[in-house]
Amino acid sequence: MPSVLKESADFPATHWTLIAAAAGPERDSALSRLYRTYWTPICAQARRFGVLPDDVEDVAQELFVHLFRSGAVGRAERSRGRFRSYLLGALRNHLSHRRAHDRALKRGGGQETVPLAATDLAPSPAFAPEETLEFDAEWAHALLGEALRRFQHEEQHGAESRASLEVLGGSALGDEELPSEDAARRLGITVPAVKSRIFRLRQRFHEVVREEVRRTVSHEADCDEELRHLCAVLGKVDGMPAFPIPE
Repeated sequence: MPSVLKESADFPATHWTLIAAAAGPERDSALSRLYRTYWTPICAQARRFGVLPDDVEDVAQELFVHLFRSGAVGRAERSRGRFRSYLLGALRNHLSHRRAHDRALKRGGGQETVPLAATDLAPSPAFAPEETLEFDAEWAHALLGEALRRFQHEEQHGAESRASLEVLGGSALGDEELPSEDAARRLGITVPAVKSRIFRLRQRFHEVVREEVRRTVSHEADCDEELRHLCAVLGKVDGMPAFPIPE
């Protein structure tokens, strides 16, 4: 893994760290990682901003590529705070520039226009909370999806972890309850050992979730507040506070 993407449990690489890779040879890795995680909420928000369904994936790809190649990312200030707010503002500005670019082409015919990649993609003023509710919910789901991907990949190493995940994964993630006696029989361990493994898996998943949220804020102190916000958002949109908050 490139040096700028190295991380630890104590200080996982933040998305502002990935942004810092924009000017170096690690740009493609950083771009791929951010795009893979957040293209779904960005595409959904682009549709809410009026982008035609056939164009939303192009818009999402353009946004990430231009953020890295235009130099706008290098001008981003880590002190701005939450990465989701930065990215949402950048999307709104990108669409504004895109529409202005299209209008200029229609008016000017073959006249030369300013390349879209050269436009300033700095975030526009903050959104009102009601404007971002659905985007924040999709953002939370994207974070959970990335955390789950990491968690499952981590637990695939070693026969014991892999077996525990296969039998106890649903219980560890809170999706289902598995009778302890049945799980003990399937794993060949005692009921107390089953409960211990569920506790370990659940705690580790919560840690991974927190690490993913930590990537999206500027300071450690903001992490718990962001977790509570995303939990509340999912409660409003999905009807239940499904976002796991580490104890």
